[in-house]
Amino acid sequence: RTRRVRRSHWINGWPQTLDKDMVGDDLGTRVKTSRFVPDKAFSGSDHTQRGPVFFEEDPFGLDKFLKEAKEQCGSKRPSKSSFHKEREHGGKRQRKE
Repeated sequence: RTRRVRRSHWINGWPQTLDKDMVGDDLGTRVKTSRFVPDKAFSGSDHTQRGPVFFEEDPFGLDKFLKEAKEQCGSKRPSKSSFHKEREHGGKRQRKE
């Protein structure tokens, strides 16, 4: 029963009944503080929006890489010749030395 009572006092991480002896009179000002809001802008930053943001087309060449990989591989399935080679060895691959 005591756990149920304790949980009912706390909703969303804040106590529903605030005791001034425990938290002090200035709790409201502590909660509404603006100490994490930047007071000045970073150097070189501009807060005005001038239009959409443009990105480089393909900076790492991934499109070209993927296209070449698809052309070389063709399919994700193994070819028929590799399937028959595995069956000849009992489904096990030979160790390369």
